[in-house]
Amino acid sequence: MEEKAISRTKTIKKQNKRIQELMASRDGWKNRCKQNEQNASLGHFDDEKAVRHQYPIQMVLLMVVWQAYGQMSLRSVRHCFAQLQIVLALHCRVPSHSSIRNWLCKSGYYRIQREQKSVRNPAEQWALVIDESITIGSEKILLVLGLELSTWQFTKSLSVEDVRVLAVETSKGWSSEMISQRLTDVGRTHNIRYVISDGGINLKCALRLSSLVHVPDCSHVAANALARQYTKHEGYISLSKSAGALRRKWYLSKNVVYMPPVQRSKSRFQNIFPTIEWALTIVQEWERIPIEVRAELLFVKKNEALVVEMFEQITVVNSLLKILKVKGFTAQAKEQITVLIDTLTTPRGQRIRQEIATYLATLSSLTATDETLVCCSDIIESYFGKFKQKINPNSPHSLTEFVLTIANFAGAFNKQEIKEALEKLRVKTCRNGIKTMRL
Repeated sequence: MEEKAISRTKTIKKQNKRIQELMASRDGWKNRCKQNEQNASLGHFDDEKAVRHQYPIQMVLLMVVWQAYGQMSLRSVRHCFAQLQIVLALHCRVPSHSSIRNWLCKSGYYRIQREQKSVRNPAEQWALVIDESITIGSEKILLVLGLELSTWQFTKSLSVEDVRVLAVETSKGWSSEMISQRLTDVGRTHNIRYVISDGGINLKCALRLSSLVHVPDCSHVAANALARQYTKHEGYISLSKSAGALRRKWYLSKNVVYMPPVQRSKSRFQNIFPTIEWALTIVQEWERIPIEVRAELLFVKKNEALVVEMFEQITVVNSLLKILKVKGFTAQAKEQITVLIDTLTTPRGQRIRQEIATYLATLSSLTATDETLVCCSDIIESYFGKFKQKINPNSPHSLTEFVLTIANFAGAFNKQEIKEALEKLRVKTCRNGIKTMRL
């Protein structure tokens, strides 16, 4: 009996030791598995989160950048992230489109408020670009962009990352008094050297009321100069209508290689070059075009002289716009452009030349010695275009706080900026902000 007890005790001790080893091994593997799951759930995101928020800041940053870039909708951003999870074997939660929308509105409003509250050096001069959009839904957007002149090198045309959104507001309509008040508010924090805009009557009147220097946009001046010569020209009207009808007819046909390009419905002369270039190509390649296709393109051949004339004029206009958009206006640029427009010898070309020369004289009167003038407002059209890609412009409803996301286009974000936007702003603040925001 004593031997049995001793043997049993040894067996129990041995089994207990083995149980402890297995439990230790099990705990070790369990901890390792949990660590792997945690790493997989975060993927390339760290575990830093904003206060009162459950998603990592890096994830929020990724969503904001995705949506601001390109034409991605809120649900597209969400589904792209879901696919990214599959590819990278992530296990983190996918945020809803409503959460992504809230992040976008907060980040945009934060940027606008930061521009409002920041203390500027009075010696720093700013060029403003201002415009109101066509009606979106039942309202119009007034957008004010700012460019710090001391930092601009005039080596390229302006892009969305080069300017800052100083104000964005919505209204059923914008009177000159309303616009003047917004510019006055912006002027309290920014030293405004001049304002670039098109020739809108309410905009020019607002600048006079605010005693601000108005620099006319070169693109609109050139387009209007062309429009005044050809808008009522019978040959051009016939050419434009026939090209539009032919495009609709050939949209799904085998003749698509000869199909005319898309024409703008509004401000057509701001992008008329593709149509005239197409027409000139048809004229030059006429003998190589199949006979059955020529019958449809006969209207181009009949207007050959008009096409050649317009191509020469538009080539000159594009060359001078390239100078003004990239290098700005200087005395040297004026000399280069004068040489270009002197090549316009036809009667209509002479009238275009005179309008351009008058515009150059206007810019000369606004330019100080050795100053380079920014005279192109195309960048604001880019902002409006990017925003319209993300909404339904034909909606009958008023614009919401989502309009604040326009500010997200202006340059890259960083983690600290996103963190502060999430922590300092609430969704209710953004909703009230679009109604009461005044810079």
